[in-house]
Amino acid sequence: MALHPLKLSGTPAALGAQHGASLGEGFRADCESFLHSAETIFNTPYERIRANLEVLDRFVPDEFRQEMQGLAQAAGVTYENILALNTFLDTSGILVAQRPHCINLVAYGPATTDGRLIHGRNLDFPAAGFAEKTAAVFMYRPEHGNAFLSVAWGGFIGAVTGMNEHGLTVTEISASNHRVSPEGIPVMILLRMVLQYASSIEEAIEIIRSSPRTAGFNITLTDWRVPEAVCVEFDAEKVGIRRARKSLLVVSENSLTPRLAKQELWQCGPARHIRAHDLADQHYGRITPEIMIEILRDRWDPIYRRQGKSYNCLCSNETVQSVVFLPQERRALISNRSVPAPDGEYVEYTLTEAHVA
Repeated sequence: MALHPLKLSGTPAALGAQHGASLGEGFRADCESFLHSAETIFNTPYERIRANLEVLDRFVPDEFRQEMQGLAQAAGVTYENILALNTFLDTSGILVAQRPHCINLVAYGPATTDGRLIHGRNLDFPAAGFAEKTAAVFMYRPEHGNAFLSVAWGGFIGAVTGMNEHGLTVTEISASNHRVSPEGIPVMILLRMVLQYASSIEEAIEIIRSSPRTAGFNITLTDWRVPEAVCVEFDAEKVGIRRARKSLLVVSENSLTPRLAKQELWQCGPARHIRAHDLADQHYGRITPEIMIEILRDRWDPIYRRQGKSYNCLCSNETVQSVVFLPQERRALISNRSVPAPDGEYVEYTLTEAHVA
């Protein structure tokens, strides 16, 4: 079943109030259930998580704090709960040895049938029940900055998967490098800043580079107008840039730039990276949105060399979000209503001119 996009507009407080008012009766229980499970997911006492939140909160720009406060008030939950949702990636990166397993593939120019840029993305998430219940597609028209689309969950004002009115696409993968600090802008808020205020890849890179950062993340950025695709690999101390080669870019959790590459890689990351590249090479010159979806649905386990369901596969049993961006047309094909998401129906959403105006 298609998910009606939630259209939000106005001041930060208004954005939050509209978002919070849209959340159903069950959101409070779903939110508290997720936060209670955080101790298990992170294997960390909640008091330690709370201490981390207090530091992270100091680095949230005021406009986004106002939005979270408005959301919390309208939804009938605490600000701390909303802050915890929007910083769980940082908590994971700072407090525990995260084991992420997502994938991005970008193709354009001679790699696709008609030259247009196609950005495919699978996102894996350890709390699939919460993700299914609260899956959302937001269309923002903020008081200041760009209109944009964000694929997220109820209660999340930050971004992990999005596209703005310029056709800039932005996606996040938690990375395996670990130079960490709580004294940084939470990554989902940082990517929200990119969507809302960047009109090009270089502007996006500057926002990331000039901001205090928390942990290791690999960010995929694309701009169909150039066309170009880059991976911005960063942690709390360093930033590295990796650009597409032969009109293809594959991004997994393993950082590959010399500034951030590690010798001790997660085994599944390189295997999935190679698998995605192999499939892109097989279809080179013939990649369409349909072929991209076929790649995102791939269940081949490159480590055990058989069909599988584990996080070694491009599509795993924890893949809660699968998206194909067609930014030239401001379109996104989104599957986020069941797990594994790539096996579900991809529904088309458009960042319409009416909402951008």
